[in-house]
Amino acid sequence: MQYSDFSLEKAMWKINRKDILSIEKVSFPVSMRSSSLYLQRIIEHPESLSFVINSHGSIIGYIAASPLENFSDHNPCAQDSNFGAKDSIYVASIAIKPEYRGVNNTNSIFRQVRELFKARAYSKAKFHARIANGLNRTIERYHDGKNLFKLKEGDPFRGSKRFKEPFMYMEVTL
Repeated sequence: MQYSDFSLEKAMWKINRKDILSIEKVSFPVSMRSSSLYLQRIIEHPESLSFVINSHGSIIGYIAASPLENFSDHNPCAQDSNFGAKDSIYVASIAIKPEYRGVNNTNSIFRQVRELFKARAYSKAKFHARIANGLNRTIERYHDGKNLFKLKEGDPFRGSKRFKEPFMYMEVTL
């Protein structure tokens, strides 16, 4: 389904937990799912910029993000040259129900998210993106994403080690 009318609302773990975990389940294989505790920690953090994505009255996705400095235990973030500058938001997890995925929907959602991040005085968004499914290339092409470094299988990052595939650590200027 292609829609261009989405709204973003602040994610509230106690209210949105079931929807978020349901979307996580249909979006990722078991080995790639974020734990409930990990998502809760991000969404409930006082500096969180986490949202649920609504379309026509239904929650169809979520974004869990927080300032980069809140991820000092997350290896790629701590190695980031901007760590400590307080100008970067780290998107720890994003998922959209499969039937709502597509370039038009993604672009519409991404534009709204960029504006919300900029309104909070962030100049950069950082995240890790899968290489195998081409997400990093899509972000490069449509959103001027910049590949900062590749996380190889076995690198000390919970994702690439657990997921058994490489990821790209990326940056988008807001």
